[in-house]
Amino acid sequence: MQLPSPLLERPSPQLIFSSESLGLESKLFDRAPLYLGPAQHGGAGFLRVPPWASHCYLSASPQSPQAQVLSNLCLHWQADILNSPHPDGFLPFSKSIRCKSHNAVYAAEAGKLLNPQLFHQTCDHHLPEIQHLEWQGYLFSLPQWQGLNSSFDLKRELERVQQETGDLFSSQGYRLIKTISMEQAGHWALFMINYLDLMHVDPAHAETLAQLCSCDWVQSYPGLEFTQNLQAPERWSTVQQVGWKKTWGEGDGSGWNDPDNPLRGKAAFQTWGKIYREIKGDPPLGSVWATVFPQLMFEWYPGVIVMSQVFPHAKDPTRCQVYHDFYYDEDLLAHPDFIAVQQVAFHTTGDEDEEMVGSMSRNLYRLSRQGWDQNTGFVHPQLEDCSPMFYARLAEVYQALK
Repeated sequence: MQLPSPLLERPSPQLIFSSESLGLESKLFDRAPLYLGPAQHGGAGFLRVPPWASHCYLSASPQSPQAQVLSNLCLHWQADILNSPHPDGFLPFSKSIRCKSHNAVYAAEAGKLLNPQLFHQTCDHHLPEIQHLEWQGYLFSLPQWQGLNSSFDLKRELERVQQETGDLFSSQGYRLIKTISMEQAGHWALFMINYLDLMHVDPAHAETLAQLCSCDWVQSYPGLEFTQNLQAPERWSTVQQVGWKKTWGEGDGSGWNDPDNPLRGKAAFQTWGKIYREIKGDPPLGSVWATVFPQLMFEWYPGVIVMSQVFPHAKDPTRCQVYHDFYYDEDLLAHPDFIAVQQVAFHTTGDEDEEMVGSMSRNLYRLSRQGWDQNTGFVHPQLEDCSPMFYARLAEVYQALK
């Protein structure tokens, strides 16, 4: 699949919805990096099975609060060892963990099989460590790009994001409070494209996100390199920063907790702004949105960091599965309404995005099934200047995976 030329046009829907592309998605996501959770979480130690990555678990004891990442697959029959009944995947720390299938017991931190005699084994057996790295207090599994001849380097891309955002995404002073899993309308790649699109903020989110964010000031990395051939930059991450509206928090915030209020989202954003500015003062920015190919999303808003991922739906290419970890500024947690207000604001904005991405996905999927193989639409050179890079990387990786 060739990218359009020039890059100021959107590619054919076949790049995303052809049977060949859909068949390559599992190969792509088997190799993709994963956000796993916090490197530290409270002082009592913890275990976590990430809801999107049940093949591994995070383990941090009270004595060594820095989490390790180990395989969650029992060495006997590769069944899951740990399962969490909680939406966030957390469990209290325990020195040993047990696989219910055949009673294999392991040391939670070192992963050593503690009862090899049960299986008539005499040698040491250990759960393998999952290759991972820490970035600003978050843990990520490394991508498995072997054989793709790719320039992708997760550490380098995360360092780029940090160079362009400073310590805005640092988890220091923040606490993971809430994890949400949602099935949504929209293909995962179009979900990402919408995430990279600043042009829709004002028209689509006039009564929600645009109460906070001002696209009158925008800083995008990498944007387009306006060379003669409009080449997409050789990188795998993006950063987009926008300003904030000085009226944020000064409008009417009544009715934010009324589900029947048609302007509930607007009221929630105004209440959020009032709470934040009373406690923290004026924010430095309205929002920062960062991505790492193919599915990692980092969001900074005043008082909250959201670490998100999107995955293909198992059966329906016009739907996707999304996970969010919400880290809240500890200075704001004392306010009784802050988390609830921010959640209302976030989800009313998300509902608007889902409506738009869902319709795009259904329509492009239909065009693809009808055999449409021409470029579709156009790209705004400033407010949508990160999407060509995503299309370029997607086409490159799919070509390598064939």
